[in-house]
Amino acid sequence: MLANEAAISALYAQEFKHLRRHIVRKLRDTFEAEDVVQEAYIRMLTIPAGHALLRNAKAFLFTVASNLAVDTVRREQRQRRLFPTRSEPSTASDGATVEAICPRRSTEDQVDAAMRLRSVMAALQALPAACRRAFTLHKFEDLSYAEVAAHMGITVSMVEKHLSRALAHLRNHELPNS
Repeated sequence: MLANEAAISALYAQEFKHLRRHIVRKLRDTFEAEDVVQEAYIRMLTIPAGHALLRNAKAFLFTVASNLAVDTVRREQRQRRLFPTRSEPSTASDGATVEAICPRRSTEDQVDAAMRLRSVMAALQALPAACRRAFTLHKFEDLSYAEVAAHMGITVSMVEKHLSRALAHLRNHELPNS
C-alpha cells in the first residue's frame, strides 16, 4: 500500500460516517449517499501522492462528495425529464378510482421518444467528430466538462465551444413534436 493510499484509507475510516451523513442530507437516500462517498474516495486515490489537493484532504473530500451529490441529483432530474412515468389515476372494473403509478410509458410515448432520439442522433451525425464526441460524453455519459477535456485531450474551453456548437445545431434541427 502506498503512503497516499494509507493516508486516504485512514481518512476514510475516520470520516466515512460524517461524510455519509452529510451526503444523505443532500440526497435523502442512504444507498445513493454511500455510492457517492465511495466514488469520492476513489477519486482521491487517483490523485498523485504529495499533490497540493491532498494538503487539506478532508476539505477536498467533502467538496468532491458534495459535487458528486449535485451531479447525482442532476442526473436523476434529467432521467425523470427524459423518461417520465405515468401517475394518473386509473379506474378499476367496478368503477372505483385507483391511484396507481405505472412504471411503463404508453406505447405512444415510447414511439414518440424513439422518433425524437432517432432525429437527435441523425442531427448529431452532421456534426464534426470531435464536437459529436464531446456532446455524447457530456450528455449521455454524464461526464463533466473537465472530464470530457481530459478524456479527449483538449481544453475545457474547447469542450465548451464544442457543446455550444452542438446545442445550437440541435436547436436549429427540426425535431418531431412531442
